Order: sequence, then structure tokens, then C-alpha cells
Amino acid sequence: MQGENVLQIHLRNIPLIDWPTATRNIKCLAGRVVVEMAPAEKKRGQLFLPDKLAANERPDVGVVLACGSDTQLNPGDCVVVRPYDGTWRTDFEAGDYKAQGDVRMYGVFGASQGECELYDWSDSVLALLDSDLTMTPLKRNLLIKRDPTVKQEGLIQLSEGSEYRTNIGTVISVGEDCELAVGQRVIYHPQAMLECSVLDGDPDLGICSEDAIEALIVPDLEFEELPIAA
Repeated sequence: MQGENVLQIHLRNIPLIDWPTATRNIKCLAGRVVVEMAPAEKKRGQLFLPDKLAANERPDVGVVLACGSDTQLNPGDCVVVRPYDGTWRTDFEAGDYKAQGDVRMYGVFGASQGECELYDWSDSVLALLDSDLTMTPLKRNLLIKRDPTVKQEGLIQLSEGSEYRTNIGTVISVGEDCELAVGQRVIYHPQAMLECSVLDGDPDLGICSEDAIEALIVPDLEFEELPIAA
């Protein structure tokens, strides 16, 4: 089910987007990114999906149409974005380019508690996505292998409603501006973690900003025994 903390990631509905034409017609200022989103699924097999169900399962994946030169992105990149961020445009046209799906603008001003503030593009455009669904986090984002759901405590099997996750995981990929390294064990803020719902993929993957890491878990170290003073 789609939600603010779940990313739907698949490439089934990515249309053939004429991003070179879009790039000729759209120029971005520094820190801005324009992304055309993949459309929601209309059918599953031979069945047509109701509009509400289709909207709940739309992918959080799109293609970069244009971007500022400082964004570490290129037009034509396939990217994973935060579900409800950005400013949205339907029936988007620019010059001789007409979008097939919704277009979103990132790195732009947005309302926050009655005030306008500038959101960094990488708060919303989280990772690059390649054809085998491998994600490469951008800037200060991390890809985390979350520890599995706890289904048993001692000899007691937990009911489905009582199962839970600890907020602990292992870093498996980092953006180029991160200070953390692959392989480190971390404690993360659970509400800041975005679950990656990857088609036929690992159910334990998540992505978050490095700011969401609360602490590191340091492995036990072997200390040399010190001689006893005479």
C-alpha cells in the first residue's frame, strides 16, 4: 500500500520519454530538478484497476527532463523520488514537448507551517535507478538493509499484529556526500526511514537521509591485556 513512508519501485510503466526534446525546451536554475513521473498502473493482467487502487500503487519513479548543473544529475536519468514532494503539473507542455505523465519540480519553494522555504532537491530526489532496479543513493542519502521483522521472542511466536522491527540496520550504499561507510551498523529514526517496496525485491531495504541516523553500533574490540604494575 502506498504511503508517505513507502516507496513503490518498479520499471513496468516507464514510458519512452523524449527527454532530449524536453531538455531543449526547459532550462533549470541551480538546485532545481524537473522529473516526469511514470503513470499509475491501469491494469493488472487482464483486470482493470479501480482509480483509487491504481493511485495507491503508482510507482515513485520518473525520468529527469532537466536539472541544474550543480545537482549531480543528468537529463534522462531514472530516479526514485519521495512520494508526495515537489510541485506537480498535469498536462505539462513546454515548447514542442508534451509530457505523457505528471511532471514534478524539485528544489523549489514550498509551504511549511504557513511560511515558504527552499527545499534541497536531494531531500526529494533520493536515488538513481538502473535497469536491474539497483538504487544508487544521491548526496546525503543512504540505502539501508534493515534488520528483519521480529516474529518470535524466545519460544513465543508473535501474532501478525504483534510483529515489529527494531530500528537497526546495515548501510549497504551511500551518497557521495555521506560521512558514513558501507557496512556500518546504525540505529535510525524509524519515522524517517522510507521502506523500499521493490518489485520482486528485498523487503528489508530502506532509504533515508544521513540526518536520520541517531547512533552507530560499534563492534566489540579486542583489547590487549595490560601488565599489572608492580
